Amino acid sequence: MKFRLLFTVIIAAACTSVGSAGVIVSPYLQSSDSPFSATSFEYFFLEDMEDGINSTGLSATGGGLTNGNPNRDSVDADDGSVDGNGSGGVSYASQMPNPTHNFTFSSTILGRLPTHAGVVWTDGAKFGLGEPVPVTFSFFDGANVLLDSTTLTLGDGQFTGQTAEDRFVGLQSSLGISRIQISTNSSETYAFLETDHVQYGVAAVPEPSTFAFFTGAAVLLSFLRKRRTKP
Repeated sequence: MKFRLLFTVIIAAACTSVGSAGVIVSPYLQSSDSPFSATSFEYFFLEDMEDGINSTGLSATGGGLTNGNPNRDSVDADDGSVDGNGSGGVSYASQMPNPTHNFTFSSTILGRLPTHAGVVWTDGAKFGLGEPVPVTFSFFDGANVLLDSTTLTLGDGQFTGQTAEDRFVGLQSSLGISRIQISTNSSETYAFLETDHVQYGVAAVPEPSTFAFFTGAAVLLSFLRKRRTKP
């Protein structure tokens, strides 16, 4: 009886102890720069906006596509070359008081919420001033509870397609990610926000900490079984 109880406790810990690994921030010029590029997935989508927002299970609110806007700032490689200029691609942008972008993932359509999700910030500033503003990236679970967030001051004060300041911001969580929210913390009447390359997927292998728990459980099970069979 003690053996069974102990094993149950170990399994419960394995199922409940895995959560957020912390928000990931890194420079980004093309899809191969994604921190998720080396991960194996059950499913994975990268929405580059070039032909609209039509990736499976993804919806967007708070902005619009920048087709035809001469000041647009897409991910650098979306125009076919990495040349320091993103004005040849398409992005998702808004200009209003405290602009906010929400990218939402449907568990009904996808079957399971992504364990990995991220977005690329490409531009933004206080309207007319060319000053960087704090931008908050928030990640929510299936119950719309905040998993993790980070606030970054981004931008170079220029609006002609520069890409060196572009940043990927993402999260890994076995709890599942239902929504990414990007918002400016500007007190100005108007501010500008531009994003691109939303990417999301379910990892095909257990998170390392889960694997460690189950490995430990298996070792303990073997040890206790041997003890019970000793004369």
